[in-house]
Amino acid sequence: MGNNKTLISLIIPCYNYGHFIAETLNSVLEQTYPYWECIVVDDGSFDNSRDVVSTYVASDKRFKYIYQENRGLSAARNTGIRAAQGEFLQFLDADDLIVNRKLELQIKLLSERPDVDIVYGSVRYFTTEQPELHLFSMGNDNRAWMPNVSGKGHVIIESLLRGSIMVVSSPLVRRKVIDECGLFNESLKYCEDYEFWCRCALKGAAFLYQDEPDAFTLVRHHPNSMSKNSFAMIQARVGIIESIASCLNEPDLNRLAENALYDLRIESAIEQMSVGQKMAGLSKLVR
Repeated sequence: MGNNKTLISLIIPCYNYGHFIAETLNSVLEQTYPYWECIVVDDGSFDNSRDVVSTYVASDKRFKYIYQENRGLSAARNTGIRAAQGEFLQFLDADDLIVNRKLELQIKLLSERPDVDIVYGSVRYFTTEQPELHLFSMGNDNRAWMPNVSGKGHVIIESLLRGSIMVVSSPLVRRKVIDECGLFNESLKYCEDYEFWCRCALKGAAFLYQDEPDAFTLVRHHPNSMSKNSFAMIQARVGIIESIASCLNEPDLNRLAENALYDLRIESAIEQMSVGQKMAGLSKLVR
């Protein structure tokens, strides 16, 4: 860690997660890198979130609490970004965790590699019932899904057209990336982090996958996970890839975008049919 005292801003949006957020904040407290601020943005919670977070604010000045009327996940993250003082940003959801050396290892890499804008590590999934069981994916095959891609421009855009490359809490991000690429898209309810990484890639941000066993993030898998709404997420990805495609001028990337849209529309149709919307799904398949 050396003499690095660069500030990291952790941004945690919270909506009615008072029953989980203490674990999340404890994982922040356990970080081996001590130079951080943790901004919890309460997005209109009506549970005990304020009370839980207030105990941390009272005992450690590095914690900050901001309340706003409910405006959604992206708006809460953006509020945190605007309040952040750090040179580096770590996004973290209020029900997830980061392992204790994540900040230390990733800020060390960014300090040594000024050519890298976004460093990210792996992800493991856990459940509240079995917190000690860490899985590579939420699927039955327990297969790692991240492509572990590094680079900038073409290679990252190509990978993103195939699908997401990381979860929102995987990376540590230079603040200048936000300044150059903009905030999270508040009009999106789903896949807003995917859309953000796509914009970063289109702007030429340099991504680096860090293969460190102590630099991963832990994502809680539970019935309220947003990722359960498959149809809405597919529709969001369609809109995002259409937007990406409009910015591309490389034939192979354009073809890849067209193929991705074709596959997503079939997937969307099948998903609709599986939930009883047979005519709507069939209509998409025959188009």
